[in-house]
Amino acid sequence: MADEKPKKPRVVWADDDLSLQIVMREVFEPHFELLYYSRGENLLAEIDGLHPDIIILDVDMPGVNGFDVCRQIRSKKGLSAVPILFLTASRADQDYIKNRLVGGTAYLTKPMMPDDLLAKIRQLL
Repeated sequence: MADEKPKKPRVVWADDDLSLQIVMREVFEPHFELLYYSRGENLLAEIDGLHPDIIILDVDMPGVNGFDVCRQIRSKKGLSAVPILFLTASRADQDYIKNRLVGGTAYLTKPMMPDDLLAKIRQLL
């Protein structure tokens, strides 16, 4: 059998900040298989076939927000145990609490250092 590269963990990320997407692709692609969505409804349309190891969600996105995306993912068989990390600019206490109520695993606020985000993802995996 040929030498096989170890499978990279699959990170599924929904965030409408395109500049963040560009920066994070450079940081993440050496370590993870990154699937990026700019709208929550696009992620929900494909989530059943994605088999993520971790999901990262922004709270405020056009269309379906991150909380609703999380709630719908948590209701799907086979996805209920996948870690969901909220990465958002919102520092509101009620959003932190709501993340827990809808099934979020962790909550980080933007801006953040890429190394801090990498460390958090590795911890959750």
